[in-house]
Amino acid sequence: MFTFVNPRRITNKIILLVMSLLLFSFLLSGTLTYSSSRDELLITKSAQLNEIAIRLSSEIDNFFLPLKMELDLVSKVFTLYPNIFTQYPDRVDDNTVIQLHRLLNSRDEIEEISIIGSNGKELKHILRLAGNADDQLRDLSDDTLVKKSLAGIAGSDSITFTENFEPTIRLTTVIKSDRENQSILTVINLKWLWDIVQLEIIGDNGILYVVDENFNLVAHPDPSLVLSYTKKDLDLDRTLFDHKSDKELSIYKSITGEEVAGVAYFDPNNNWWIVVEQPVNEALAPLNRVINRFLLAFSLCTFITVLSVFIFSKKVMKPLEELEKGISRLSDGDLNTRVEISDSTEFSSLSVAFNNMAENLNEKTERLKNMMREVEAANSAKSEFLANMSHEFRTPLHAILSYSKLGLKKHKDISTDKLVKYLDNIDRSGSRLLLLVNDLLDLAKLESGKHELNLKNHNLEEMIYQVMQEFEIILNDKNIKIEMQEVKIDSSLVCDAEKIMQVLRNLLSNSIKFTPEGKKIGMALNYDSEDNNYLCFCISDEGVGIPEDELGSIFSKFIQSSKTKDGSGGTGLGLPISEEIVKQHFGTISAVNAEGGGAKFCFTIPVDPSIYDVQVLSDSLDDV
Repeated sequence: MFTFVNPRRITNKIILLVMSLLLFSFLLSGTLTYSSSRDELLITKSAQLNEIAIRLSSEIDNFFLPLKMELDLVSKVFTLYPNIFTQYPDRVDDNTVIQLHRLLNSRDEIEEISIIGSNGKELKHILRLAGNADDQLRDLSDDTLVKKSLAGIAGSDSITFTENFEPTIRLTTVIKSDRENQSILTVINLKWLWDIVQLEIIGDNGILYVVDENFNLVAHPDPSLVLSYTKKDLDLDRTLFDHKSDKELSIYKSITGEEVAGVAYFDPNNNWWIVVEQPVNEALAPLNRVINRFLLAFSLCTFITVLSVFIFSKKVMKPLEELEKGISRLSDGDLNTRVEISDSTEFSSLSVAFNNMAENLNEKTERLKNMMREVEAANSAKSEFLANMSHEFRTPLHAILSYSKLGLKKHKDISTDKLVKYLDNIDRSGSRLLLLVNDLLDLAKLESGKHELNLKNHNLEEMIYQVMQEFEIILNDKNIKIEMQEVKIDSSLVCDAEKIMQVLRNLLSNSIKFTPEGKKIGMALNYDSEDNNYLCFCISDEGVGIPEDELGSIFSKFIQSSKTKDGSGGTGLGLPISEEIVKQHFGTISAVNAEGGGAKFCFTIPVDPSIYDVQVLSDSLDDV
């Protein structure tokens, strides 16, 4: 309890102290808010601009894909009829010329097209504007791109510019032969990129443009810049062009000298950069609004503070003692404390500020407590997983060590049958330990993206029945029947059979594990209800089901169902592995509780092989 010798003087000091604390709290909160808002804005804007660049890259790939497919088709036609070149190695027949003219007329972006003989010399050269250029046939035997194509490697080279500064790129397609390869050389005019970048709308004044690997301007909303800028004239901050995957927003001077904020995305398929940028004022407009609001609020708070000190210094503060008690309780950790002062008193606004401060502190404290609880829950889940894994490793290791020591100790005294039994136990324990290690390694490979799929034609229904046969003994031991609905569709698809069968084994093993003896397991295979280009396989059991609050984490690595913790399950790696395999096949997997009880797992997988990378499939399908 304070003893007030000079109430006015002490009152002024307390008012000044409290107001200073309030201002400091407000300033600190504003600074933290600004910092977090700035970081969040930069991350959001960077992700937004990167997304636009990636989308444009996809549009460009979608443009090139039909062109490359048409060139591949023409080359395959020439491959099927090799007499086109073998009968007349020094010239090209009329049918070939018709095919080339047809391709040239169907694709406006093709400037010229040539047939290259196995010796590297042109057999036919057709220009869009001049037509046949047989009097201008060239010897390209020293051309690096042509050499690669004659060696069986199709590809493209760097972007070059015409004398009018129009960007072009050369593509080669291999015409395979039993003896020597020929090649189709195509020159593509990239002016069509200008239309794409002009149509892109990014905010009010944002733009995007394309720069090649030599930092030449390829496409810009203002075509005059492409026609006028050279490599020497194009002055851009080179730090913008790095190959980091997590590109951050950069502030720099644009081509026109304007200060902008942007990102540069490198397209590895075409070896060029896609730059997306906005004026700094537009890109950081939300941050400027935060600053203005904070300055306004801070100025207002400062003004109120000065005014309050001036007014309160002239009055005797009767509720000072109550306020002091409230501050004391708050300093003792009672964040629920509030000071109630009548509106007719001088301390009414101060009490409101005090209560607001206490409320803010209380809310932030609760948020911190919630965060701590979340961290503890995550750490507990990880510890529980590690403990479970330690148990799973310890059991087979203990069996291996025990039986090996026993065999070493008594190998002279025991019979051969017992020694074989010891070795068999060691083998089974080692196999179980190897299975656990393989699960962990499989999951690590899948998550790192280093595992490549072995894609071939297979039949999903046949794979399902093969997995069912593998579990026939276990099913008979538990007296569990499988009811497979009649499959009335063509279940052929392109997939990695080994990986898909691993998913089927995991799901069936999971269902058997939770299905009581004498019950049934249901299976169904059909087209996906939302898209007939996907097959959908579902398996349901009559077990204990999945708790509703655990459905969202059933495929997590470090989270196991409470139904597993009672001894029904193992390490919990089967479902995460299954999810990663299905994702690699561009499918989906889900888990729900069946209406009649038990759990139901479904996964979809595409039928159309075009969803996979065309280059990966081309080699795989040739073997089928």
